[in-house]
Amino acid sequence: MRQFDSSFRRLLITGNGHCKVFKYFDSRQRLCLGDLNEGSLVGVTQVLFDCNPLYTVETMSYCTVGEIENSKFIELITAYPDIKKAFKDQVIQNPFDSEREMFVKLSKQSVEFLKDADDDMLRQLFYRSEQSFYDIGQVIFDVGDKCECIYYILQGVVDIVISDGYANSKVLDVLGKGSFIGSNHVLKAEYWFYRALNNSTVTTRVLKVKFNAI
Repeated sequence: MRQFDSSFRRLLITGNGHCKVFKYFDSRQRLCLGDLNEGSLVGVTQVLFDCNPLYTVETMSYCTVGEIENSKFIELITAYPDIKKAFKDQVIQNPFDSEREMFVKLSKQSVEFLKDADDDMLRQLFYRSEQSFYDIGQVIFDVGDKCECIYYILQGVVDIVISDGYANSKVLDVLGKGSFIGSNHVLKAEYWFYRALNNSTVTTRVLKVKFNAI
């Protein structure tokens, strides 16, 4: 299973062998999240939330893997809601997806119109949003761009910069991991009157949250 692979919508069961789970931040950086034991079920999140994988599973040795048809799994959880709930609970407790639960928590704290949102809706929103990567000094959005989404910082530091139009710029704010940008603008479909750029020594990773994603 490869991170962000839009074609991956199936369930795999690991057999013999050794598999590791990695999260890639760009072509140069990756983090090992842990190991998969024999009998681990891979892909439940993708089927339940109809979303792309947020991490990569790689084989470290010769492995055997079984596959379950999506249609059969969907029939099962449709017929037996308790089983569906058990799988959802498993997904929620998955240590590989801690970023998602932080997003759910901070959405309710920081975004006024999401404070009463259902947790499952926010999880679906997280999974279906686009992750983007920005190198040092790269502009995330600029003055005059249309505000079509909320930006959520997953990693790195972002400068909010205003300009007087005469090449004079001033840093208005510095935002880090867990910050939201644009929650007051997106509902009005406004245009950005400031610039956001990566001011981190590492690649900044940002989630573009579009509300037509659910």
